[in-house]
Amino acid sequence: MLKKFSVLFVVLMLLMGSTNASAKDSQIVNWILVMIIFGATSNPSGISHMEVLKVYQVQKECSDAITKALSIKMPVAREFRCLKISKSLAFGSSE
Repeated sequence: MLKKFSVLFVVLMLLMGSTNASAKDSQIVNWILVMIIFGATSNPSGISHMEVLKVYQVQKECSDAITKALSIKMPVAREFRCLKISKSLAFGSSE
């Protein structure tokens, strides 16, 4: 399970550096749609799988994707979340 979280962390770090920001913004902001599948596992959290589905630049688009995903019936317990990822573009920033 630790390996799955490590892979997710690496993917998130790569995605943070792979987007463009407008000239007026001092931060890159993305919204990442994540699917979490729960199941029988030795992990106390009950999480059996996590997957990054898509990266959005606008929160509403990510929220709309959750609504659409929830309309698809699946035989497993799952949850969808939009995670905000931001990265400062300023050199020497204390953020």
